[in-house]
Amino acid sequence: DHDISEEGFETTADGGNIFTRIWIESVNDARIVVRYRSAPVNFSNQLPHTQLGQVAPYGPGDHVDEWFTIYPDGTYTREVKVWSPVAAKSVPYTDDRIETFFFETQEFLFNNMGMEGERYLSDDLYTNAMNLVKMDGTYQVFSYDPYPVMQFEWEDLRSAFEPFENANMVILNTKSLLRPYTIGREHPTNNWISCYPNEASPKAPHHIFNEWPVDDIPGEGYIGGGLGHIVVTGDNNSWFKQEGTSVTKIYLSGYVNHTNDAGNAEYVKNVARSWLKAAELIETSSTPAEIYGYDMPQKAYLVDFAGVAVTSSVTFKLDASNTSPMVNPAILINNWGSALPIIEINNVHLNPGEDFKYGYYSILDAKDGRTWQKVLILWIQQSSTSPVTIKVKQNIP
Repeated sequence: DHDISEEGFETTADGGNIFTRIWIESVNDARIVVRYRSAPVNFSNQLPHTQLGQVAPYGPGDHVDEWFTIYPDGTYTREVKVWSPVAAKSVPYTDDRIETFFFETQEFLFNNMGMEGERYLSDDLYTNAMNLVKMDGTYQVFSYDPYPVMQFEWEDLRSAFEPFENANMVILNTKSLLRPYTIGREHPTNNWISCYPNEASPKAPHHIFNEWPVDDIPGEGYIGGGLGHIVVTGDNNSWFKQEGTSVTKIYLSGYVNHTNDAGNAEYVKNVARSWLKAAELIETSSTPAEIYGYDMPQKAYLVDFAGVAVTSSVTFKLDASNTSPMVNPAILINNWGSALPIIEINNVHLNPGEDFKYGYYSILDAKDGRTWQKVLILWIQQSSTSPVTIKVKQNIP
């Protein structure tokens, strides 16, 4: 009967997959949506805040829903929704709040690489392990030799990454042509980039950025090498959404086709700007088409064709610029029907399958309170830093 809510709880502690489920929610040529349901537990498989009642659809205490929306270029958004009885008071994890607000703290960690058997992280990761990138395109390379900081003090952790402790992008320098990156929402002062020091002596190649397990245990067959506790969405009022029963964060990840450090940073910067500062979509034709705006969790523009005649061409201007570039945009069109799409960019016909991909949903939960039915999803493989014209028409025989 004791209050366990001041313990630490992690979704990864659910070793028996008691609360964990993963499945493909939808799939078509334009995108795949994967659902992941879990719950943070302690090592006794107890959930936090159960004594405060039930707000999640799945039972008392805290539960987690995640949506991974994956596009053909390898980019994918991760929307994380944490159901909690203390959601209204919940704060993100920070070093200066953890002692005071631990009862209501939610921590988001990622960039953890696991190796099996005799393979070590140094087999797949360069010594210059990660690049931190800011929205202006400036970047810095960080190495694990020497290790960034060996003393576990908060200020040391922050200062080890100055002046990039507030960067909102990270590129992992894997020994591969495609290198993974993650983008968080920008916060000018309160993003937190840190890296825990090794608890054991850093003997290459066994220890790199070691998170879990803490020690390299011979014979265990698993080496955890996290690239830091990276909270790239800010510490202060940084929830993407905070409601009475849940809090939500979002991230954008993908892969950059490696050229060099500067080229990688430039590419990821443009992807980040296209998502965080999405160009405005404006209809320039005279139809009843309605534009709802840009949906960050789905990385897509939302449009409604209710009332649009099947013979009509609908023309949009995507007001792309250097600060709001167009990078492989997606468009969800409500009330489209089942017709094949005809797409033009700046009066140039695009070839389906080669220049764009599409799919259909009979119904779709866009989580915006609207009814979505007979939906077309378009993914267009085009980039621009100047305004473009997009013409969409139904292919009616």
